Amino acid sequence: MAIEKDFVVKNSLVAGTNVTATNQVISTVVTGTPPLAVTSTTRVNNLNVATAGTADVLTTARTIAISGDITGAATLFRGDSDITISAGITAGSIVSADFNSATSLIIYNSAGSAVKTIYSPGS
Repeated sequence: MAIEKDFVVKNSLVAGTNVTATNQVISTVVTGTPPLAVTSTTRVNNLNVATAGTADVLTTARTIAISGDITGAATLFRGDSDITISAGITAGSIVSADFNSATSLIIYNSAGSAVKTIYSPGS
């Protein structure tokens, strides 16, 4: 059956097969009401409705680590929770020759208390 003009459905439109539109499907429901209800849990390609606040997890989890003079253990990040990487300074990576004259480096713990002060030769 082909419909050549606009028509109004007062209650529900039930289709026993696919519904195809050659133009936009426009919803006029009030803000706060989902404009589309789907019972399937299968994701639809190119239907980009997720935002950072509602995403489940990353499609591919990533491992994040810190390397170099400061290192931190590799931690798996999936996107569904925060991660914490404890970091440490690699032994021998900071030497007095790294500082200019009259320089100091203060190292703080996570509580904000100074735990170590390193002074340059000119201090």
